[in-house]
Amino acid sequence: MKQIVIERHIRNLAKDYLKVLCAKGYGRHETPLDKLHKFEYELRKKLHMSDYVDYVKEIQRLYPIIIRLQPECYEWFHKRYFESLTNKIDLSKIIKIKKTSKKFYEWISDRMRYNDVRSSWLLPFIKQLNIKTCCYCNAQYATTVISGTNSIASYDLDHYYPQSKYPYLSTSFFNLIPSCGYCNRHKSNQTTLEYPLYVNRHKQMLRFEINRSDIIKYWLTANSEMIHIDLVDGKDAPFGFAKEYDNVFHIQKIYTAHIDEVEEILWKSRIYSDSYVNQLMETFGKLFAHEPEKFWRFYYGFYIKESDILIRPLSKMKQDIAKQVGLL
Repeated sequence: MKQIVIERHIRNLAKDYLKVLCAKGYGRHETPLDKLHKFEYELRKKLHMSDYVDYVKEIQRLYPIIIRLQPECYEWFHKRYFESLTNKIDLSKIIKIKKTSKKFYEWISDRMRYNDVRSSWLLPFIKQLNIKTCCYCNAQYATTVISGTNSIASYDLDHYYPQSKYPYLSTSFFNLIPSCGYCNRHKSNQTTLEYPLYVNRHKQMLRFEINRSDIIKYWLTANSEMIHIDLVDGKDAPFGFAKEYDNVFHIQKIYTAHIDEVEEILWKSRIYSDSYVNQLMETFGKLFAHEPEKFWRFYYGFYIKESDILIRPLSKMKQDIAKQVGLL
């Protein structure tokens, strides 16, 4: 629900991520490129699948570019380097190597070490980006538990361009979107919804609002059921984008469970005043002397900067509604 502009420090993160993928060390004897090379050998020498070999070789050749490829280049890049190769093969073809059978695109994801990326290699970079919530709904945290011998807490990741159609992007930095399990399932393999997490120019595509008549009804009745949360087009969105987005992720249905959060914002819009904030500052100013921004988080009860939306669930809705009713 919030897009991240690809500035220099974001590009540097992508470069550092590439270094992590290419590094060898204790417990990491094979890089993704090493595994891809072995997979190419198996396809060529043992299975004699020359067209599939060409696909894997192209991934190896372009690997440093693929890992840092930005979303605006995905379509051009695919047409330039992979479209003709993809047309010659079946990405869902079952391939058996030794005793293991997988679809071809699953083998690619496995050889690019997606499981390691998801469980550990990408985590430090997501933390540096201050992403904790689902980037699609902002209603839930994006954390999950990966079970195994030693269960670990990690992130649920969605592929903006699905790996079943674009397996070479399965570990691309800008193609991996922290998401909740619900949104991940509903997004599935859709590529028609053009709303990448990473962009080169900031756009206001989505906005929450409540109908002004609902606010009046609420003050007259004190009944929170009078309030309805709407997802509407932002000022930079094409007409109908919010409706299309809602059709995929069912945002408005999800947010009906959070009317009480809007109710609290309405209370604060009535109660909070300059004298009240001054009183709080006088009383608790020393507590926040070195980090004044935390005072405002304490005062409003949520993050008020757009850059912090992905830190905590519901931040987007709270900021939008608070602005609408004059609290912010």
